[in-house]
Amino acid sequence: MADYKKMQENIKLICDRVSMGERMAMLAEETDELADAARLLLESITESRRKGRKFSCGRYASEEVAEEIADVVSVMLCVFEGEMIYEFLKHGTSGAKPARSAGELKKGLQELMEICSIVRYAAFKRRRINNEENPTDWTEGQTDGILRVFGGQLLLEMRNTLRQWQLAGVVRKMEQKLERWAMRLKGATANGEREGVLLDKGAN
Repeated sequence: MADYKKMQENIKLICDRVSMGERMAMLAEETDELADAARLLLESITESRRKGRKFSCGRYASEEVAEEIADVVSVMLCVFEGEMIYEFLKHGTSGAKPARSAGELKKGLQELMEICSIVRYAAFKRRRINNEENPTDWTEGQTDGILRVFGGQLLLEMRNTLRQWQLAGVVRKMEQKLERWAMRLKGATANGEREGVLLDKGAN
């Protein structure tokens, strides 16, 4: 795995230029998209087992889940303690990782979708607090507590969902996405024009 220190400069630039409220909005958006991808993969596994053959959508769905996980973790690195998250993922790429049965994977995907829903809800609440808009009864401490607990569970489920070779690929994609994100913030795009500051979905 790459050195986390190489990512720190980009993470710092992103955190300096993108408000916590907007980073929370991005976390909510990305977890929602991850839940959609997980739902598609779950449906493909169910269809495959029902028909007794490999469902043609399965490989695409699995790749889409890995892509969305890379997006979610990239944002999490800019919201939570980045180095701790990186070390958690690094640990997951070392040593042998037993394969999960279809039943175990289905159960994990269902749990992943549920956790995504909770994190999305809390992240939107946190954004409202940070932006001082649409008053909410929630406090910053309450949202942060929920995000710490379920953010950790989300990391665990994301890591367990991926095969070992996929996890290594996700880390490489994270590096690319953070680099592209930082470049877009600086306006350093291919055509020299500032194209926006959101997480670049094209960084594969």
